[in-house]
Amino acid sequence: MQKVTLKIFTLFIFLLIANIISGQSSNVEKFKNDLVILKNTFETKYPSLYRFSNKTSIDKLFEDCLLSVNKKTTERDFYRIIKLILSKIEDGHLGCSPSNTLVKTFNEKEKYFPLSLYFLDKRAFVDCSSINSLPSGTEILEINSKAINNIRQTLFNYIVSDGKIETKKYWILKHSFWFYYNLVYGQQEKFKVKYKDIHGKISFLIVNSDFKKNIECKSLTDKEESKLLDIKYPNANTAILTI
Repeated sequence: MQKVTLKIFTLFIFLLIANIISGQSSNVEKFKNDLVILKNTFETKYPSLYRFSNKTSIDKLFEDCLLSVNKKTTERDFYRIIKLILSKIEDGHLGCSPSNTLVKTFNEKEKYFPLSLYFLDKRAFVDCSSINSLPSGTEILEINSKAINNIRQTLFNYIVSDGKIETKKYWILKHSFWFYYNLVYGQQEKFKVKYKDIHGKISFLIVNSDFKKNIECKSLTDKEESKLLDIKYPNANTAILTI
């Protein structure tokens, strides 16, 4: 039986949900039962369920997710549903990991949008790319006729954060746009990209999807890692703490 384990982290405690969420794509009742178990576990073991949303909203969230499960629902679809639920609860310490089988599928079998993007408010730019026609700094306006800001807003629904704070969402999307786009919009062989080059010219380009190993690249916008804290002792009576 495939398993997806949900772990809830808070700043001071580590809580492993007692019930492991499990499901088989051929069995609708298994997935629905898992959602019921998850909701009951949140209600009985998680103290901040209604911190940002009232009970009516949370009940409707789970009801809608239950209704979305059908005979075509796969483990991949179910994972997406769980990501949506956690995001709607609005606790940045929540997280869920796919099963080992699903991880292998993501890493070895599925293909993705081949560009690494970074977002500045409602706009998106190529961070790093192996496609010569779309170098770093190129602004991406649309993907498959969908405005990039609409795509961003949709993907934000599947990324956890505290309340309405979007800083974490932007950071995750910058590093994993390819993953969330694929998870939410599904597998696609080609993408029609509308873009603006550094000279302001707007053009279209068809790009092929590619495997994860071929599209990962070093972000040009990430700063070099440095120590978060540093302490020095210039003399016996003095300490300098740098944050």
